[in-house]
Amino acid sequence: MKNIQQLILFLCVVVSLFGLSCENSASTQNQPLREKSSTISSNQENTSKIPNDLIQQLITDINTNENNFHLSKEDLEVLNNHLKHQLHDLNNDGVSEFFLYIEHSDWCGAGSNCSYWVYQKTTTGYKLLVEDKVLQVKDNVTNGYLDLSSETPMGFCDKNIARLSVTPYKYDGKEYQKQKEQGECRAFNPKQN
Repeated sequence: MKNIQQLILFLCVVVSLFGLSCENSASTQNQPLREKSSTISSNQENTSKIPNDLIQQLITDINTNENNFHLSKEDLEVLNNHLKHQLHDLNNDGVSEFFLYIEHSDWCGAGSNCSYWVYQKTTTGYKLLVEDKVLQVKDNVTNGYLDLSSETPMGFCDKNIARLSVTPYKYDGKEYQKQKEQGECRAFNPKQN
């Protein structure tokens, strides 16, 4: 029985690493385990609707690629049913940028490494600022825009130490530029609510 409880606890920790929660059956408190608070500081509630012209721009951008990939009918159905967003004001102009992602295993894989597309509203529509996996907003500002970081889970360095692939992005005055990718090991301490 103890081994089963340890296995359940381990699986809850792994699931929590990817931003999900599960019931901690190994605990008598039955409290959900959650990932330590995120670095996202300006996230607004996801209560607003994604504008149709932004969805069309996303579809155009996904279909415009060097590999001649185009969304199938099934892909479009998944996109329409599972497209989520977060709002962050990256340049402190009072207008939030849209962080779009498709929350579905076909798009994110087993590790919840979802692609994010960050769009800024312009006078002519929406401009794609950056696309990468699991984008996080950081506290540092470069050329008037908050820095971003793609942080994808890559397993564990040690017990309770998560391994992440981290790719920072800094705004150069015209667009976000990818910085040197690095591996990081970070303490992972799920908190109980």
